[in-house]
Amino acid sequence: MYARKAKQIAQWKQVFSSQMQAIREGLLWILPCLMVSQLILFIASIGEFSHGGRTPWLDFLFELYYYLNNLFPILLTAALSFILAMQWRLPRPPIALISIVYLGLFHKLFQGSDSRLVLELIISVATPLYSVPMIAAIYKRRWLRLVSNEQLSRIVRESLNLILPAIFVGVVVICINSSVMVFAEKYNIISLTNMDYESSPLTFGAVFAAVNSVLWFMGIHGYYALLPWIEVLEQGIVTTQQAVALGQFTSEFVNYSFMGVFVFTGGSGATLGLVVVLILFAKSKAHRLIAIASLPLSLFNINEVLLFGLPIIFNPRLFLPFLLAPFANLITAYIAISQGWVVPQHQQCHLAVLSSLMVG
Repeated sequence: MYARKAKQIAQWKQVFSSQMQAIREGLLWILPCLMVSQLILFIASIGEFSHGGRTPWLDFLFELYYYLNNLFPILLTAALSFILAMQWRLPRPPIALISIVYLGLFHKLFQGSDSRLVLELIISVATPLYSVPMIAAIYKRRWLRLVSNEQLSRIVRESLNLILPAIFVGVVVICINSSVMVFAEKYNIISLTNMDYESSPLTFGAVFAAVNSVLWFMGIHGYYALLPWIEVLEQGIVTTQQAVALGQFTSEFVNYSFMGVFVFTGGSGATLGLVVVLILFAKSKAHRLIAIASLPLSLFNINEVLLFGLPIIFNPRLFLPFLLAPFANLITAYIAISQGWVVPQHQQCHLAVLSSLMVG
């Protein structure tokens, strides 16, 4: 009995390990796409900084970046499904396309929901983790295969025999994703982010930094999830401006610009230090190359290349520093400004803040 339980535990560990490996490899596969997207954002940000504002061509570049950014859940679910298809010995391109269809159904069914913006990236990761094994289990059942004629080409047989598994699993996927969304809407998960800012801006900033790091680590877009808090932090800039104009001190200098300039140095998780350490001390050539590629972008708080390329997302070994680094920056900057060593941020720093919170 104990031997059987031990064997089951070992099997579950093996499945979990293979899924984590698939996630890491899938994140690496979309790295070239991320580089293209981040290069466009980098050029647009430099242009905005140089011109002191937006121009029509800069607006076009930002719109192009946002469009590409919206494609990443699709790219991620396709890459992850392809790798899982290899592990489960399934036809790879059809499985990737099926997963794209599942994500497309999710997007269409809940396109008017605010929760979709928050959950779409994690849905794109989570769905293949259970849908591909389910398809594999059904695909192995010979009595569910539509054709078995060996005279047909392998591609034709594989494609036709995937029809029923894709339909059955598609129904399950829709039910599961719908249940998640119904739960999110019923309990209004986004409203759970409501916090009192005025009573303790420092506590507000600490919780914001921690939650933002946790969300990004799980693959959830922190900007959309924390939008109500971001609006509060933006209002804090106005309060700080008024206090500075009157020569007064206000604890509300923990504002939107403060978070981007002092807390999220290098992007969410304050990863600029990690980039420098990897360049100087990394033994892996691949890690050093990723860090070198990330460095110019990290100077503008853009770190998606590092989040997906290293990766940091779903990497348990990096979770604690990813969580604690922004918190340490927050405390250090708060003490420095409170003691009068540094002037509080009372202007909107678009370049640093937009990148660190909107991008990652």
